[in-house]
Amino acid sequence: MMFRLLGPVSAVSVGPDGPVSVQLGGPRQRSVLAALLLHANVEVPYRALVPLVWDVPPGSALANLRKYVWQLRRAFNVAGLPATRLTGEGGVLLTVGPGELDTDVFTAHADKGRIALAAGDPRTAAGELRAALAAWRGDALTGVEPTERLTAVALGLTEQRAAVELLHARARLALGEHQDVVGDLRGLLIADPTREEVVRLSMLALYRAGRRSEALALFRATSERLADQGLEPGAPLAELHRGVLRDDPVLGAERPPVTRSVPDSPDVPAQLPHTVEAFAGRAAALSELDGLLAGSRAVAVVSGSAGVGKTTLAVHWAHRARGAFPDGQLYVDLHGFGPAAAVVDPSEALRRLLTALGAAGREIPDGLDERAAHFRSLVDGRGLLVVLDNARDAAQVRPLLPGSAGSVTVVTSRDLLSGLVTTHAARPVVLGALTFAESRDLLAARLGTDRVAAEPAAVRRLIELCAHLPLALAITAARAAVSTGKSLHALGGELAEARLDAFADHDPEADLRTVFSWSYTALSAPAARLFRLFGLLPLPDLSVAEAVALTGNGESETRDALAELAAAHLFTERAQGRFGAHDLLREYGSERAELECEEAERRAARERILGYLAHAAHDASSVLQAGRSECKSPPFVDGVRREPFLDKETAATWLFANADTVLALITMATKNGHDAFVWPMTEAIAWTLSREWRWGDMLASCRSTVEAADRLGSKPAAAYAHRMCGYALSYLAGPAEVDEHYRASADLYLEVGDPDGVGQLERQLGGAMLRWGRPRESLEHNRRALKMYRAAGNGSGVANTLNGIGWAHFTLGEYADALSACEEALAIQLEDDEYGAVATWDSLGQIHLKTGAHTRALECVKAAVALAGRVGGEVLLARTYEGLAEVHRTMGDPASARDAWNRALAIHREHKTGADRAIRRKLAEL
Repeated sequence: MMFRLLGPVSAVSVGPDGPVSVQLGGPRQRSVLAALLLHANVEVPYRALVPLVWDVPPGSALANLRKYVWQLRRAFNVAGLPATRLTGEGGVLLTVGPGELDTDVFTAHADKGRIALAAGDPRTAAGELRAALAAWRGDALTGVEPTERLTAVALGLTEQRAAVELLHARARLALGEHQDVVGDLRGLLIADPTREEVVRLSMLALYRAGRRSEALALFRATSERLADQGLEPGAPLAELHRGVLRDDPVLGAERPPVTRSVPDSPDVPAQLPHTVEAFAGRAAALSELDGLLAGSRAVAVVSGSAGVGKTTLAVHWAHRARGAFPDGQLYVDLHGFGPAAAVVDPSEALRRLLTALGAAGREIPDGLDERAAHFRSLVDGRGLLVVLDNARDAAQVRPLLPGSAGSVTVVTSRDLLSGLVTTHAARPVVLGALTFAESRDLLAARLGTDRVAAEPAAVRRLIELCAHLPLALAITAARAAVSTGKSLHALGGELAEARLDAFADHDPEADLRTVFSWSYTALSAPAARLFRLFGLLPLPDLSVAEAVALTGNGESETRDALAELAAAHLFTERAQGRFGAHDLLREYGSERAELECEEAERRAARERILGYLAHAAHDASSVLQAGRSECKSPPFVDGVRREPFLDKETAATWLFANADTVLALITMATKNGHDAFVWPMTEAIAWTLSREWRWGDMLASCRSTVEAADRLGSKPAAAYAHRMCGYALSYLAGPAEVDEHYRASADLYLEVGDPDGVGQLERQLGGAMLRWGRPRESLEHNRRALKMYRAAGNGSGVANTLNGIGWAHFTLGEYADALSACEEALAIQLEDDEYGAVATWDSLGQIHLKTGAHTRALECVKAAVALAGRVGGEVLLARTYEGLAEVHRTMGDPASARDAWNRALAIHREHKTGADRAIRRKLAEL
């Protein structure tokens, strides 16, 4: 099997009869395959795939994704691939074996080539690098729908290819293949005629091939192009030009790198700290750093949040690449983030560097500029690796950078150091949290594969509790290593209870609170305030507008604070315009808020964010359920306003995407006594939860509303909350558990005089009676509800109740009455209730199927599926697939029935509705 991303996206199965191409669909289908291959061997949630496949996802994005994945699975089957290749419970897992993905093949050969070249073996290097380039068959990710994320991936792969082409050129130059190198580099020159390393190697190849005039002409053309951009050739290119002009004999051969595992003399510094033996993951970051070996002069900035493993990565790579730097390796810890007194100023750092290079005390100048100039003179022309660890800002680093060819500098910092990227063309290497697979590998490297494999569920929980943060994982692994008699499950329980206390240590470098504090104390006052107020919220991220609401500041000041937090890696921009932090940083922010903010400030911040998001949920729900009488509005908070939703699709998309956010805010509001917000949010999100079959979440939110209503003394809120508790319990339990809540609700509705509430209660009782196998009682309740809805002029209530009446008649075998009721319901719903129409179309399909009108039945259930896919609601869509499967089975089409049931099964598994067992039984009966 071969999967390909380096060219047209494709998959080829190699069987006994030769290769068979997997027949893929259009660009969007290829985008889905590409997205899965980029996360090969990791189960990816459907929602995480959406931004890779769409820039602006439709409301039916999740439904469409499932369709594409199912089509992929079917195409794999046709090509002879086992079903185990594409699996997953709550997401999608594409299994790829060693050597089956062309990007892996490319990376493996490229890494071997880099190592060989650094070790002074250009012949082996040339062969490996040639094999790496042979993995390419065209432009990366050809044939996909060009979304912003996939385009960025393609550009990154193309840049890696260019770096390998440059390494290949260097290897061939060392072998004397000058004429061939000229041709090899022509494509890179055409693609970017001002890329100076390409120009430099091309000039060198031309010169060595006896084409001196062409080398000089290439320099002149490049100089003119750079001048048009207001630039001049860099020092390495200008130096080569001078050498060509004077026919410098040194240019006649390229000195191959010399490998030294230990220094030959005291004059060769070897200052790298000890590398970590249990290193895991970070393949992409290591590849980025390997790209430094292709250039004659380079700077890289490894940045990321506290505890993310910046120093570990830099030191690990430096040890791996030390053979490419025959004149030594320098290391300085700049202590940019730590106790303020420990910060190393540039002048002191230069003194240490100069001393390491053999400069005696009297030879070291006093002034900063003089020391920097002396350092540049000493390193000029030498092959040195300089690691500047834990830099505070670009100003601390600039004087420490070599000024000529041959040396590489790797800087680590919690700050992005974007100034170095701008002024010194530094290569940014940004580290985020580890993937699940990398986190598991790190634990396995420290604890042994057997212990990790023995408790997979506990390992997953430990990784989540550590927020995929390398330092937290290392601390946890150390605790587990000395507690061999304790299970990983038990250790996870301790971590969950202790949180940040579990990561405390006498060594400040290994104490998470201390490590986080060094970043926090460096923030401006507005950024620090936003960070700690965010810690109060049970939210993974927030938008600019939500941050404005949280702080009460202006938009400009808030954007500046978000940018500062992102630059410091305390916040991450997780999606376009949304910023957040991992759980451990949020926990630290919460602690700072408790210590530094008065209760009044904390309460005001919570009320502002509640005011913003509660109104968003209320507005979205109101758009979707126009004419509903309850529609409780949340309190207004001074200065907090948001734009209303203008259409149903936008409103539905927001509610489905933010359901977990609203649920978390309900819990926060109840816990902290913001009771006036609880009912409006619970009522606003109930519609979404019912369509996602999230009865447990609905029950929890309604119980919170009962609690808040009791404190407020609000009988309308209590009536609603008890009714919806009963509604949720009718799916989770039996009549006895439901009866208490429905009776309490009925009494309260009668007491406050709310006939519409009584009508909704009657309709919900009608549905519950059907689920409990009591269709006659269902009819009685629904007829009472219908009478109330007609009297109130509630068209949506009338239609939904008629569908319930129709289904009760269907259950009783009264098909004519069932058809009449459902057709009347559909006529009302087609005017302005697409969500209600989904269920009624499905009811009509089953009625027609039972009466033998198979063609009409198929038309109805297909209409239900199409409408459900368009208006959203994952579990609602699954129910329509079940109806479609029943029709196909009855019509003698088992293949189509299997297809529909499998689609329904995938959704039910993801949402853990409990319906998967019945579907598997039906599949087994086909």
